[in-house]
Amino acid sequence: MKKIFYKLKAPFIFLLTLIFTFLLATPVSALPFTPYAVGVSSATNSSVNGWSMQNTKFVVSGLFDGIGGADLAAVYDYGNNNMGIILLPEGNVSQARTIYLTGAHNWDMQKTKFVTAGDYDGDLISDIAILYDYGNNDLGIWVFSGGVSPSLYYKSGPNNWNLGSTKFVASGNYDGGSPATTDITVMYDYGNNKMGIWNFLSSGSSFLPELNYYSNSWNITSTKFFLSYDFLGDGYNDIAAVYDYGNNDMAIWVFDADPRGNRYIPSIYFRSGTGNWSLKNTKFATIGVVPMITMVYDYGNNNMGIWNFYNLAPGSFTPALGYISGSGHWSVENTKYFYDGLFLNVDSPLGAAAFYDYGNSTIGIWKFSYALSGPPL
Repeated sequence: MKKIFYKLKAPFIFLLTLIFTFLLATPVSALPFTPYAVGVSSATNSSVNGWSMQNTKFVVSGLFDGIGGADLAAVYDYGNNNMGIILLPEGNVSQARTIYLTGAHNWDMQKTKFVTAGDYDGDLISDIAILYDYGNNDLGIWVFSGGVSPSLYYKSGPNNWNLGSTKFVASGNYDGGSPATTDITVMYDYGNNKMGIWNFLSSGSSFLPELNYYSNSWNITSTKFFLSYDFLGDGYNDIAAVYDYGNNDMAIWVFDADPRGNRYIPSIYFRSGTGNWSLKNTKFATIGVVPMITMVYDYGNNNMGIWNFYNLAPGSFTPALGYISGSGHWSVENTKYFYDGLFLNVDSPLGAAAFYDYGNSTIGIWKFSYALSGPPL
């Protein structure tokens, strides 16, 4: 299984293989999500007081501590140009700890434009990459190894990169020749419906930018989500773009990587048709460790649905409703971040995590596990 946001260690591969085999052998309709908050009755693990969602600028997922399964890491603004990285091991808020602080007057959060995660240095521990705006169209990409050790991997120089035209960022393996390190991909807006996809290929200590796709007929304002996965299974990450055609007509374009020429070949894997899908009501889209795209859908009246788009056959997605909360049970507006992925612990071997804002400086981490063997509680 190819890494996307974090590198799996060898002891986990067997378990992942079993889970993946089960998914392929099980009907789509039999894979609902089961939501739960760890320790919600005693509030020991599920929520924490004193956490400002306003100061939480980015949240990413990865294997940051090298222990167990996927963790969450929050890029947090402490004020006075002091940026911190807070680790939540396997989404466990009770164990949240600050693993890095820049110190006052050392980091301008207003210039922090994009954050993504991957194993950029190839040490099997996830890192955090931050795209930083130095002004005068000068881009810097800082990599925080393990979330704790910063290095400048790339700097464009003045007048060479407009971060205002950088619309989407994701991580994956795009060169195929260096599977030990993760790269970064960017969708860039040239204006007048002209779009480019740039890959920043990692050497383990620096990034080399390459333009891998260019279109003069792509409306970036109609692009709502930008995701990365090796859908073809050929060792090269592909790009999925969720596109709004208007009139509640949604499509998922996949830019298949062509290893023969360092380019992408785009095609539509799914199209809803007019009146069948509101992207205005689609709040999150993410990719897990199995070939599918997960979307969080707001039905109104505090009714939230989770849709899975399974890549069961080459060149297509099959949608299935994985969970619906029912009216009055889930505020999508209070859901701030949502991640699909692997949580290797006894109660949630495979599922997703939602970052939920209860107000009054209280957050909760909700996990949604696949019902492989019944509810976890």
